[in-house]
Amino acid sequence: VGLGVSLVCPLASPLAASGVVGTQVGGMLALATEFSTPGNPSTAVTVCFNTSQGWSVVPRVGMSSYTTTPGLPLGGVAFAVDLYGAQLSSWDHLGVVSARKFSACWAAAAVAQLQALNFTVVNSSHLLAHNVSLPPDQYLLCHSVGGQGGPWWVTASTPLSVGGVVAVQLASNPPLQYLPFTVSISGLYLNASEQYYVAPAGTLCASLPLSTPGTPVQFNTTGWPWVQVLLPTQNLSCGAYPVCRLVSGASTSTAVGVATVNGVAGYSLSTAAVADNVEFTVVVQGYNLTTGDLFELTPASSGGCSGLVGYDVLPFMLRSASESGAEPLAPSVPITATVRGQKLLAGVYLLCYRLYGDPRGWASVGPPVVVQGPLWFEALPVDPQRSTDFSVVLHGLNLSAADQWAFVFGDIDQRYSLCYDSPDLASRSRSVLPFIGSLGPDPNATTAGGQPSPYPYNLVHLTDSVEKDIWKVCRVWTLCYNTQGKGWEPVPGHPVHAIDRMLSVQITFGCSPEVLPVRRTASCAIHATDSAGLPYGNASSAALFNVFVAGVSPPAASASPPYISPVRFVATGTYLFYFTPFGVGSYVLGAQFQGLPLATPTATLEVYQED
Repeated sequence: VGLGVSLVCPLASPLAASGVVGTQVGGMLALATEFSTPGNPSTAVTVCFNTSQGWSVVPRVGMSSYTTTPGLPLGGVAFAVDLYGAQLSSWDHLGVVSARKFSACWAAAAVAQLQALNFTVVNSSHLLAHNVSLPPDQYLLCHSVGGQGGPWWVTASTPLSVGGVVAVQLASNPPLQYLPFTVSISGLYLNASEQYYVAPAGTLCASLPLSTPGTPVQFNTTGWPWVQVLLPTQNLSCGAYPVCRLVSGASTSTAVGVATVNGVAGYSLSTAAVADNVEFTVVVQGYNLTTGDLFELTPASSGGCSGLVGYDVLPFMLRSASESGAEPLAPSVPITATVRGQKLLAGVYLLCYRLYGDPRGWASVGPPVVVQGPLWFEALPVDPQRSTDFSVVLHGLNLSAADQWAFVFGDIDQRYSLCYDSPDLASRSRSVLPFIGSLGPDPNATTAGGQPSPYPYNLVHLTDSVEKDIWKVCRVWTLCYNTQGKGWEPVPGHPVHAIDRMLSVQITFGCSPEVLPVRRTASCAIHATDSAGLPYGNASSAALFNVFVAGVSPPAASASPPYISPVRFVATGTYLFYFTPFGVGSYVLGAQFQGLPLATPTATLEVYQED
């Protein structure tokens, strides 16, 4: 082998020694030489071959040069490639591969990524590849004689350059919302007459008016034809922002890439009205949310989103979402994180979210979550008397006429299920509707700065009375609330201790007349007072009295026992029964209030026989 194409064999100064042994592959002989880069046609050589017939020149075949029409192809626009050489045929192969990734076509990795080009044979020295359309980039033009491939792929001497934007790079990758970042654009044959800008998220470059001002950019042409364009620093909320290019004389802008800014865009709830301690779902919307993120719902009054531990965003929570109307170049980056099974007591909460890798830490997302229902209550007086109406001021969020309330017997601190299974719920449940006139804004609900709260705090004045016939000084009652029929829950607050004042029930009674004939009836009245001397009892209390004959003198041996009627209620603290004797004597009647181990009051009636 010798440099030059007009040499005579044998060569006077060969680059490879005579007698070099080649490697035979099928009907071809591969010679290993080091005089040039393999497959580089820019090196003109003469190859001599010695057979039994003597020395002869080996004719050169394959690609020698190429041209394109137009001279500068543009990305996405069809162009033609004319390839020139010797002994070209339809058995040849033609293709391209990225010049940024490979330096020669014969490398195995390059062959694996070759993009084939269709061509027609003009003649044995001319191939034509027409309607070639490639993205902007620099390519190696590759040719293989007779489709041999492998080491016999030959690389054109000059790269095939297709003009346009090749890549859009973000200096902070990925950028986070409201953190500054820069956008750089690299491409081929870009020029300063073009405009580049970042368009609003969710818009199309082609739909923007031509009057849209392009931002000042910096052009770096040091590596011509490679050009780098640097856009001004961006500071954006999360979203997918089209990067647009407006070429001088063009009627519309085109999208050359998308700047995706990661972050949380907002959230939605599974129900329009979240109720006290009722399960709901939060769907967090954002861009490139990941399993490294954290979330937490925290009371708005607790100091915001600082100092939280948080809960992990797990893989099953994440889901990609398509973005309607987005630039076609936009990757599918909108992500939702679905948080199910949330249950909160009534109040105002912040949805706090921490993006993985965000140096700023926690941030509040969207407006606060308002959970409607009762917040707390106060009873006036704090310890009301039994059977006496008392006032209850109930503070809450979005309390309404559709709600229900009930005082149930028992202490919620001792029995947590009181508001779920108490028998008092059925009998004592009441609607808020009759008290709707007192439903109004809570004047005590203000912001930290003392301004009226923007949230729907309100209060309602309720009236109730309680009593329970159990022999203790106090009865503890718990207030339960049902928000719009979604379930009963206890209302936070000091339980009502109703003072029944029933250490004892004092009873007295007397009959009239006190002297009566046999078979006549006496009317007997019972008067009952509690330990404070107040009248005690109601209609249901009548059954708690026990009236009996304590003794008869002298004993009536043959007379029938007297008749004593059931005790009936007359008025609070007053009860009545009737006594009819059937024998002569002095009758001592006793009366007792059921269950009280107290002295039994008595009354004496004299019964005689009429003539």
